[in-house]
Amino acid sequence: MLKINIHTVLIALLLFFWLEPIQAADNRLALVIGNSSYQGNAFLENVVTNDARDLADALKKLNFQVIYKENLNYKDMQNVIKQFGEELRGGVGLFYFAGYGLQFYGENYLIPINAEGIFYTHDEKRLERKTIKVSDILEIMQFAENRIIILDASRKNPFQDDITATRTIQKGLTQFEVPDGTLIAYAAKPGKVVAENNPYTKHLISEIQKQDVSITQVFLRVEAVVLEETGKQQESKSYSELKVDFYFAGKSDSWLIFLFGTLIALIAMIVIQKKIRAKIKTLLRVSSWRKVTVEVSYAGENAEQHPEPTKFQQHPEPTKMQKEGSNPVVLTSKTTSLIDLSNRLRQINRAMFNDICFNLQEKYEYDLSFIEPGGAPAEAARQLVEYLKPFPQGATHLQQELKDKRLL
Repeated sequence: MLKINIHTVLIALLLFFWLEPIQAADNRLALVIGNSSYQGNAFLENVVTNDARDLADALKKLNFQVIYKENLNYKDMQNVIKQFGEELRGGVGLFYFAGYGLQFYGENYLIPINAEGIFYTHDEKRLERKTIKVSDILEIMQFAENRIIILDASRKNPFQDDITATRTIQKGLTQFEVPDGTLIAYAAKPGKVVAENNPYTKHLISEIQKQDVSITQVFLRVEAVVLEETGKQQESKSYSELKVDFYFAGKSDSWLIFLFGTLIALIAMIVIQKKIRAKIKTLLRVSSWRKVTVEVSYAGENAEQHPEPTKFQQHPEPTKMQKEGSNPVVLTSKTTSLIDLSNRLRQINRAMFNDICFNLQEKYEYDLSFIEPGGAPAEAARQLVEYLKPFPQGATHLQQELKDKRLL
């Protein structure tokens, strides 16, 4: 019967959890930024930062390592985005921004706190000095295997009543080419702005926490519910070039994968443990055999000093496979009988006898673990002969060993 002890189970679990990151291959890192404390007409309700904070909390529950920041100026946004890029190494990288954004000649720009005057700009260079380009964020995220960018920044121009401000700034954000391994989602589709109540992030948080829902399905569901809730005033949109399905909340059969992985690791550890124990046992026995130098006594000599072997010392029964076809050995003129071999064994010293036992076990895989290296010599010789009787080649193998040592 197979015995499983607590140490084996613990080692197997440790092995599985050590391998698990390799199997999962989706180390998750997210940067979440919520900007609402803009100046003057550009001020946004705290609901923006609340949405960002709620999303950050939800992502943490979904095994994301989250960097959360709010109300950042240009320099602070630059620094935290740089930090985000430095920490991204494989797996999934997610960037979320809630606040103001704008498009200018085919590029999307995210607006930090204290940069509200940018709505009046006519200069691309000034834009690049005061705002964050989405294309730069994509470049920083290049070391992630899967990149997710979510922009809740398609808001109407806070200075839209000023003719100067609206002359060069178009509504919302613009669509641009999505690189391989990337998904970009907009709270409002390119060229449009969000509704007054903007329920986008609220529904995004709800959908990402559902099991068995892939990332593509998440955004399709969000798009449908936002469209319905706003009476078709807000249509969100996502564009995906991801090469693998990603599940924020995992799949419901993941526990089966965990169980299977643990079982495989457990079986592997049991097999390894048994092999290690067998090897150690063999090494200890061989060491004992080679150290014993007691001379063998003849049969009957000091018999009363050597009690009958215990059950543990008796050799095991041959298996069914070993008995198959094992009729009494037919000795030829070239094969010495086991009786003669037994008599010869009794005449050699114990060190030589131990060496013969070792060779029989190593060459022919006989299980001689029942023979005690330091036991009674005459009894050990008898046990060896009795053990070899059922094997068709037992006498031949023993005879060959004796010949190799020039004892016959």
